[in-house]
Amino acid sequence: DVCMHGLMNLISTKDDTVVGESVIVIKKLLQMQASDKSSIIKRMTRLLTTVTVPLARASILWLVGEYVEKVPKLAPDVLRKMAKSFAEEEDIVKLQILNLAAKAWIVNNKKITLLVPYILAQAKYDMNYDIRDRERFIRKVLCPNAENPSPLEKYAKKFFMTSKPPPNLRSTFKNRDEYQLGSLSHMLNTNAIGYQSLPTFPEDAPDATLRNVIDTSWAAQQKESRSSSASGTNHKTKGFYSSEGDSDEDASDE
Repeated sequence: DVCMHGLMNLISTKDDTVVGESVIVIKKLLQMQASDKSSIIKRMTRLLTTVTVPLARASILWLVGEYVEKVPKLAPDVLRKMAKSFAEEEDIVKLQILNLAAKAWIVNNKKITLLVPYILAQAKYDMNYDIRDRERFIRKVLCPNAENPSPLEKYAKKFFMTSKPPPNLRSTFKNRDEYQLGSLSHMLNTNAIGYQSLPTFPEDAPDATLRNVIDTSWAAQQKESRSSSASGTNHKTKGFYSSEGDSDEDASDE
């Protein structure tokens, strides 16, 4: 609940990327919860007018379609809004619009008698063949001709309304704590050739100076050599022409 509350606050921000990632995580959390989801879904549907991230828009539509029986009055309104922008949406969003249309038709087709055929007509001439295939499948199953009824119509609910298992959010590296992070053994979950395990924690704390990092770079060595030469023996600096300086000193002595 704490995570859900924090994510619901994030979807109110103005950053589309943050909102999109929050919607995707909320979708996964809702699949794992057994509580009432209608209030959260209603709040998320309002984001369809502002969110521009395709994956986030598709996730919202998926939630509405997955729990369409819990929000039967909301689904037709969402479908009506998405039908207006169907041609401008990304392919992943179009597929979820078609899925929502199929599920809403199964639950209550009286309110969307003209809306679903309108969406299918747009998908029929789409550039993406996956969308055209999905449209043909939905049309054959849900909207058969009266003269030639489809034998698959009675299985429509099993095709589109099958309950889905919650996502598995378990990390693949959960049982690999014994290996050093980022090593080949950590990736393979087995001892690789030449792997050296991390030493155990000592009972007595070591000297703190052991953690000091010694800079062995070339620049550090040059700096150290200059400092040692500057602190050497103080000798008198001779002139550039040392021989002339010596001759002048001899002449002054005479």
